[in-house]
Amino acid sequence: MRARKPRELAILKQVAQWREETARANDVPRGRVIRDDAIYDVCSRAPSTMQKLQNYADFRGG
Repeated sequence: MRARKPRELAILKQVAQWREETARANDVPRGRVIRDDAIYDVCSRAPSTMQKLQNYADFRGG
């Protein structure tokens, strides 16, 4: 799956960077922080607040 809009791509990059940093800091695989398909879901929905982001079932926080 690819980000279709510039905003989706920007969100994708930020979430992927956060996931990588969180995974390294906690010494866990990236997929344990948030799965790839969940990142694409977040990008397509573009939540406007952290609370909305945390409401996603696949978001595990960090």
